[in-house]
Amino acid sequence: GPDGGPIVLRIAPISGFQGLMRVQDAVVQHPPVREATVEAYARGEARLRLQLAAPLEAEQLSSALARSLGLQARVESISDDERSIQVTLA
Repeated sequence: GPDGGPIVLRIAPISGFQGLMRVQDAVVQHPPVREATVEAYARGEARLRLQLAAPLEAEQLSSALARSLGLQARVESISDDERSIQVTLA
């Protein structure tokens, strides 16, 4: 939930800085996300740190990204220990 601290979102493939900005924008538009900070971007994979305003469902996030980006978005893995979600775009 929002009290559990930030969540790390790993998302790929992303082509270029403009693609990265579009993804960051799409993530922030999802209501449970209060802010999304790009922590790393290399070899087409971005790592974003999400501060939450409400509990986040990985599947709802991927659906929102798919709609916003006009791409397919698949949840590859969720780690409760690491508080991380991995999403693949296609």
